[in-house]
Amino acid sequence: MNKIIVGSFFVLLAMMASAQSLAHKKAPATGDLKITDTATVIYNSPAALSLGQNRLIIRAMNSAGQSYGGPDIDTTLTLTQGAKIISTRTHWVWTSVGYSGFYVANVVFESDGEWQAQLFNNSGDAKAMMLHVATTSPVPAVGQAAILSDSKTLSEHTDFTQLTTDDNPHPDFYKHSISEAVSSGKPSIIIFATPDLCRTAVCGPVLNEMKQLAKQWSDTNFVHVEIYQPIKSTNNELVPVPTVVEWKLPSEPWTFLVDSDGRIAAKYEGYITGDEMNTALQQL
Repeated sequence: MNKIIVGSFFVLLAMMASAQSLAHKKAPATGDLKITDTATVIYNSPAALSLGQNRLIIRAMNSAGQSYGGPDIDTTLTLTQGAKIISTRTHWVWTSVGYSGFYVANVVFESDGEWQAQLFNNSGDAKAMMLHVATTSPVPAVGQAAILSDSKTLSEHTDFTQLTTDDNPHPDFYKHSISEAVSSGKPSIIIFATPDLCRTAVCGPVLNEMKQLAKQWSDTNFVHVEIYQPIKSTNNELVPVPTVVEWKLPSEPWTFLVDSDGRIAAKYEGYITGDEMNTALQQL
């Protein structure tokens, strides 16, 4: 395995560990908190934002770690770069229903460089933050052909401990490799997650959401790829599996929707609900 690529993976993962763990920690989200007391925080990996379509993970938080927001609070994200302005409605996603969550905004960047991001509603606005948009991202892009990775399957390893840290694995999620799934002529959902070793604390919940979704979409392939090699085989060191390195993922978890032609139709960094993916599947 290329040592430079693996090293870069761990540098980027370390950068994201503290930010994303804060994004999904159990901080109360409430509409009682004034948005003017908070700062806008974008939790995407710095390496993930690029020209084209992006799904932004957003919170408005104060210095005490309290999070503003909720599904009934009409909030807008405004992005500015000089005279360029992108303004879009956000939607709320619970990570712990009734307790903790974040806003999501789907944005298309047509120019790279530094952008200012700011959440607001009719009662005020949060403090802005700067984010960097690169020309390209190492993460496979929407519209790109999915990488034909030979990820591990049950046909090779009958012991689930060699395939996943999930305590309750879904056998169908290990029936096909990524290459087999995206070449099958059916839509595929690829989930990169590590339930037991997750730094963001949402890998297990994302995988559970996709298990529930699989009950509704029998004609869709579901493939789970564990982030790390079995630690018993690596002297307890966290070593990413070759497929994760091949897809150049800077954080975890990631979920990709691939259409029947083998092209990436949508990608999701961090937490995603079954409802959000269900909508994307219906749009295919």
